[in-house]
Amino acid sequence: MSAEELLERAISLAARGDDREARRLTERALDSSPSPDLRARILVHEAYHRARTDSVGAALALLDEVEATSGLRPSVLGRAAVNRGLVLFQSGTTGALAAFDRALRVLPPVEFDARFVAHLNRGAVHLEARRLTAARRDFRSALSLAQRGHDEPGIAMSSANLAYVLMLGDDLPGALRELDAVAPVLSRLSPVLGAKCVVNRAEVLLAAGLLDEAVEDLRGAARTFGAHGDVFEQAEAEHLLGRVHLALGEAGEALRLATSAGDRFASRGAAVRAARSRCLSLQAELARRGETPRPGDAATAATLPDVPPRTPQQVATAAQALADTFAAHHLTHDERSARLLVAEALLEAGEVERARSGAGDALRRHRGEASVDRLRVHRLRARLALAEGHDEIADAELRSAFRHLRRRVGLLGSLELRTAMAVHAQQMAQAAVERALERDRPGDVLTVAEATRGLSARPSPVTRRRDPQAAAWLEELRQIRTAVTRSETAADPRDTERAHELEKLLRERAWHSEGRGDPEAGQAEVPQIQAAVGEQGGALLTLLAVRARLVAVVLRADGVSTHPLGPLPEAVAAARAVRADLDVLAGARLPAPMAAVVRASLQHGLDRLGRLLLPGPALAGDGPLLLSPSAALALVPWGLLPPLRGRTVTVSPTATSWLRGRARTRPVSSEALVGVVLGPGLEHGRREVRAVGEVWPGAEVVEAATSADALRLVGRCDVFHASAHGVHEPQSPLFSHLVMADGPLFGHELHGLARVPGHVVLSACELGCAETRPGDERLGMTAALLAAGVGSVVAGVARVDDQVSARVAAAHHRGLAAGLVPAQALAAALAAEPDEAPPAPFVCFGSGW
Repeated sequence: MSAEELLERAISLAARGDDREARRLTERALDSSPSPDLRARILVHEAYHRARTDSVGAALALLDEVEATSGLRPSVLGRAAVNRGLVLFQSGTTGALAAFDRALRVLPPVEFDARFVAHLNRGAVHLEARRLTAARRDFRSALSLAQRGHDEPGIAMSSANLAYVLMLGDDLPGALRELDAVAPVLSRLSPVLGAKCVVNRAEVLLAAGLLDEAVEDLRGAARTFGAHGDVFEQAEAEHLLGRVHLALGEAGEALRLATSAGDRFASRGAAVRAARSRCLSLQAELARRGETPRPGDAATAATLPDVPPRTPQQVATAAQALADTFAAHHLTHDERSARLLVAEALLEAGEVERARSGAGDALRRHRGEASVDRLRVHRLRARLALAEGHDEIADAELRSAFRHLRRRVGLLGSLELRTAMAVHAQQMAQAAVERALERDRPGDVLTVAEATRGLSARPSPVTRRRDPQAAAWLEELRQIRTAVTRSETAADPRDTERAHELEKLLRERAWHSEGRGDPEAGQAEVPQIQAAVGEQGGALLTLLAVRARLVAVVLRADGVSTHPLGPLPEAVAAARAVRADLDVLAGARLPAPMAAVVRASLQHGLDRLGRLLLPGPALAGDGPLLLSPSAALALVPWGLLPPLRGRTVTVSPTATSWLRGRARTRPVSSEALVGVVLGPGLEHGRREVRAVGEVWPGAEVVEAATSADALRLVGRCDVFHASAHGVHEPQSPLFSHLVMADGPLFGHELHGLARVPGHVVLSACELGCAETRPGDERLGMTAALLAAGVGSVVAGVARVDDQVSARVAAAHHRGLAAGLVPAQALAAALAAEPDEAPPAPFVCFGSGW
């Protein structure tokens, strides 16, 4: 093979991420005594790999040798400038932009591949400086060149970089769509290119708050880079993984990863990237000072450098030095991040005046900043204002931060993404609640709770695209779940694995959906809530978790008050014990002595829950009650708590979402369209749906209903009733489902429907359950329905006896037909249940009164 052929082969292998074989071929080409021009081309190519596998200095020395050679063609000099730009950019050294500019001036127009690389990487330089317009222009030029040359890897890489621009512009669905489209192409070309795409995607997941998913992806990418000897990209993956662990509140692990990434960068002469990792290490050190030790921290600590922890003042000094380094390289985004860290450290040390001066203009808002960066600035500005005694300014920062976050959440079409985004604001929300409590102003506490909770419960229109691939996956998943359920033998592990894979594919596909914003994204004011609650003679009970203890805020027509309650973990444990007793009593008929024991245990648990969660005299009276509990209390059967039996109760994430849903909460008209479906395997199901049909003579009742029947009725009825077995999936809450004749109807299918009923009754077991997500958000079947715009949902938070379910459902509908609103109708139905009957753990969610 000639030197020319060896070089072309090496370039091809390098483009696919096979650096080891490319390096071997390059060395063979140099050993074959090539012509001066060809030798220069080989050295240009070799320089790029020296930067990644040896050092930046060695790479620049090779390029200096090339540029000192006289008589070289413009194409060779242009390629040398391109690779100089690459080396300088990867090391973070000043001069990359000038090198790419020079390359594009020198390279002949026909040199498509070299011009592509120059545009692609010049765009990346602009991206680091947050010059989004210039970056987008370069990436589009690179895409055009790749398309002209039918360069499949180039097309994919340009599209991936354009996706990064979308992410920085907060178009997270668009970024994920682009990355998911190019990932198969890059993975097919080489494992390394595929892993690079995974890293880009993980940064979008971090921005979206999907932190566990980002961790999983980055660990896999880091292993791939390590297996292929790509130390530089391995360090990039570790650095980003450190950022994710910091967002998870795992500062020790973030410190370990940042230290490792910095060492790897330094070993390759990438001084500025090593500085970025040191900046992350400092952030982790500062966060670690106030972190509660977690399981596994001892193992993490054993891998950290054995040096005394720095004081906040020492962190500030080190961060200031890094800020100066970044400023010298004109890396304004990195400089700003370091200056914010200076201020955060000095504020931690109590040096308020120095903290403000240390931050300087980093506290100003900047164009092109991502939401995570903006929220960090809001948080620091609020902390500074508080430390300076300016409470009103701190409050304004909080309102501004959550107004921004609500706007961003409104642009997301996936309910899962909406719930995940709240993770970025949970520290600020907790601090704001604590501060409002310290000021002993109950109205302020409620205002903060309304501003910071229930982001996913503020529905906005969703862009629904016809997606044949998602429909096919969903049908396959339905068939697998049905086959597994009906099989009398153990499930085939391959079916279980495929079902989990399909759920993952469907979840990720849903992330591509867009919201169209919400023009009414603000929270309701306390007087507005008070007027609405008071006109019904009711009360609002908001339960907040503050440092693992519950605090109740009670609003009535005559005022607002706060009441300290018990530990949240104790209440959650009591709720789980109650649910276990309810499940037992709803199962097979128990011998009388055993049933008596379980009933006694249940009664004890309900009494205990009532004491832990309800501030006694503050809720006196029999008026309707609006409950806005912490998401961790999703399993509580509120209507069974002794103080609330027979009382009209509805549960909503916030009073704001309750107010918005009230437009759909009015007595059901006798002309309402009512749809009723029956799933298989319910002993009293036929009697139940026929009894509901008798209440509403015009109702459409479908026995042996399929999932398509149920979706059709959900999309056209005013009231929808499903009598079917239900399954709550704790690990995949949006795949909780109703069991229909042809298989499951998933909660995943309900979010984003064009039209939804005003009221839904799920007489199935446990579909009122929800999983708690970071930021005090909840996710499950009822959450999907309410986020889709349903006014109210009646569902069980534990298993329900079939006979009891049939009886309560019929009574509930009779109440609706008599003019009661949903929560009133449910309260009346539960009050009519015989004392000796198994309990009916139904709850009304949403705007039930």
